[in-house]
Amino acid sequence: MKKKVRAAKKETPVDLIQKKPNAFAVGSIALLLGVVAGVLLIQQRMPPQTKDQKRRESTPSVMQNNNKKQGYTEYVMQENESLSDVAQRFYNDPNRYMKIAEENNILNPDIVEPGTKIKLYNLPQ
Repeated sequence: MKKKVRAAKKETPVDLIQKKPNAFAVGSIALLLGVVAGVLLIQQRMPPQTKDQKRRESTPSVMQNNNKKQGYTEYVMQENESLSDVAQRFYNDPNRYMKIAEENNILNPDIVEPGTKIKLYNLPQ
């Protein structure tokens, strides 16, 4: 007499998640960590300068505004330069960086991208 063999029921991904939710969570976290690690590695291997950065460096750092009524000088932020560096350079007061940020609607004065144009008002003569 022959034995009846049952065909194994194919489990769907939903069935597996319901049976082993912890294994699913661990697998998801591992996948996420792998993606983040990959992104970080790609960023490290990117060339140090892009065409956009080269274009910014060729931009003059200080451009005088021809309109005297406006009363400001336009300045282009440079690589590795902070607003307090600019405040020290133009106003001889590094603490004036908050005022520069307010005048230019900069939400986070600690992070200003190179190439950003800012307006400097009431420069000492």
